[in-house]
Amino acid sequence: MNRQTAHIIVLLVRWTTRLAGVLLTALILTIIIGESISDGLPPLRVLLSPIQLGIWGCLIGMALGWKWEAFGGLAVLLSCAVMNLYEYVMTGGWLLGGAFPLFLIPGVLLLVSAALQKWEKRSRSVNP
Repeated sequence: MNRQTAHIIVLLVRWTTRLAGVLLTALILTIIIGESISDGLPPLRVLLSPIQLGIWGCLIGMALGWKWEAFGGLAVLLSCAVMNLYEYVMTGGWLLGGAFPLFLIPGVLLLVSAALQKWEKRSRSVNP
């Protein structure tokens, strides 16, 4: 694979990742705003529940991923793991349905993008 093709692949993965993060963030904010308008603000105990904190952790991880892709991806996947562990402890089941798997997509893509960038830099330094 030549250098230009590798660079295009890296850019494609990076911007696909960012687009997925923006779309998921827009979905979450739309749901939060819609529920707040129809039902009023939820009590503080709901806003600070482990599941809500995990969702906020995912959103923060996606935001961090714009600058530090590997760190953002790890934050997203760690937040998903914590939410899943909490759900398993509380109910005995996993968060496999609904929108939960959508959170994994930007986290994995952030890590893939970081790895591709590292690979591209390494191949540039080896083959000038």
